[in-house]
Amino acid sequence: MKTKAKNLVILVILGLVFPVLHNINFNLNNENNTSSINPKSSGAYIESFIHIDGSIPNNWSWTAGNYSWCSGDGTWNNPYMIENVTIDGSGREFGIKICNSNSDFFTIKNCTIYNTGSHWTHEAIELINVSIGTIINNNCSFNVGCGITLDANCNNNTISGNTVNNNLEFGIATYASENTTISGNTANYNQFGIFIDYDSHNNTISSNTANFNDYAISEQEGLYNIFSGNIANFNIHTGVYTYQSNFTTISNNTVNGNDIGIELDSGLNWGNHNITKNTIYNNSQGLYIDSFYENNLIYQNFFLENLIHAIDDGTNNIVKRRLDMIRIIVIIFFFIYFYQY
Repeated sequence: MKTKAKNLVILVILGLVFPVLHNINFNLNNENNTSSINPKSSGAYIESFIHIDGSIPNNWSWTAGNYSWCSGDGTWNNPYMIENVTIDGSGREFGIKICNSNSDFFTIKNCTIYNTGSHWTHEAIELINVSIGTIINNNCSFNVGCGITLDANCNNNTISGNTVNNNLEFGIATYASENTTISGNTANYNQFGIFIDYDSHNNTISSNTANFNDYAISEQEGLYNIFSGNIANFNIHTGVYTYQSNFTTISNNTVNGNDIGIELDSGLNWGNHNITKNTIYNNSQGLYIDSFYENNLIYQNFFLENLIHAIDDGTNNIVKRRLDMIRIIVIIFFFIYFYQY
């Protein structure tokens, strides 16, 4: 009887501990940080800057007809393609700028843009009033302002697989943009890794890595945004931060070694967030909810080795915490002990 009980204890402990260890990802190989100020060239084309505006003569069709690095016809099956271009910004306001493009499908791919800007509002890639664009697998690192910016009425765009490290302000930022997918990007060593700002709604930010920033992943005055499956480790302030926003979903993220793991800050009559199934460990504060945030569901999150789990749970919140693993193991031991005797 005792032997069976001991075997049962071992099997239960292994079954509980292994998945946790498997999910705790200390692998920072995706940091993609480099000690060089000049990232590796991505292709054969070199330009000083690119500016395309759908409302003036230098539109997509004119650009595709005059430059070998631009191809396609703007259809879904054959989008306009800017590919394999290296741009040394030399302090200019932008590297690639696309404006007033809402009916042409386009892709910016495998480009390297660095050394742009002399002010925090400058960026390597900027979209203004642009839809149905894809920015994929570019390196927009070591810029004074921002790596990639979607500014003013940029809707239904995709930003995926880009590296935006060591920018003085933002890795990726959106302003007044909707239905944007930001996925699989690496945003390390910026002030803000990924920043969703001012009336940016219904955006999905998933499977990104944002380490060693001031703030890893942030939103301000957002609505119905989703933050899922991101890794936010060792940031100076917060892993996932939301300010004066409503109906945000924060799920399945890993936040490790930050000052605050997940923070809901300063919002009178804001809230209705769903914070679920996040792994929150080794932060100074695991979860912070400002007292003005209301009607949030905090459910099935795993807390481990945070100095403080939560400060000020706000009002009308439903807080259901998983038991820490040590507590679970102790309970199992006591159960087996009393079962034997």
